[in-house]
Amino acid sequence: GGQPGGFDWSPFMGGQPGGVRVEYGDASQVFSEFFNTFFGGAPARGASTGGSFSSLDDLLRSGGTSVRAGARDLETTVDITLDEAYHGTTRMVTIGSRRLQVKIPAGARTGTVVRLSGKGAASGGQPGDLYLNVVVQSDPRFEREGDDLHQEIVLDLYVAVLGGEVQVTTLSGTVTLKINPGTQPGQVIRLRGHGMPRIKHTDAHGDMYVRIGVELPESLSAKERALFRELASLRGYHPPE
Repeated sequence: GGQPGGFDWSPFMGGQPGGVRVEYGDASQVFSEFFNTFFGGAPARGASTGGSFSSLDDLLRSGGTSVRAGARDLETTVDITLDEAYHGTTRMVTIGSRRLQVKIPAGARTGTVVRLSGKGAASGGQPGDLYLNVVVQSDPRFEREGDDLHQEIVLDLYVAVLGGEVQVTTLSGTVTLKINPGTQPGQVIRLRGHGMPRIKHTDAHGDMYVRIGVELPESLSAKERALFRELASLRGYHPPE
């Protein structure tokens, strides 16, 4: 009920300039939160069409009609790289004759929704909102799990056996990883704070988990083979000739 624009939209504005709000989870969760907040879980009434919507799917099937008279929400998808998700980025979005520069916050993940209040469509009334569904592209270097990143590095056999230092690539730069003597294949080493920024809390980060692989030499010189045989015999193993 009430006149168009009579709702208090401040809980959904996030306190950010321009009415941009970063949502968590998938779009269905965003709209479920919206409906539960304003309608106590009851279906929302679409003033433009008279239809009722109890979920995002219903809303989108209706053509994106919102609860504001004459307003129509718009939805689009933006693809970003993992590097852009780490540092934050911007995208130019074209809506009809309008071009909007939209900030994608650091820490965004696939399923993050950015809401721009009043940037949707209007038909003689208050404009709807624009929803940007973020998709983060896969990166061959890392696997992402929430705010944590995983990668695998392959050590030289001698580094794994004797220990040493190796350079590890992270999204913030290269860091030095200390390898203890006797490091085993499959061992996982955590680099605290080298994962993704936590969205809206970019001073905090997830972790980087480095899985160790070991590369065995494919060919040995006669001297190297003799030394390996000597080492094997010291450990009680006598290889076949």
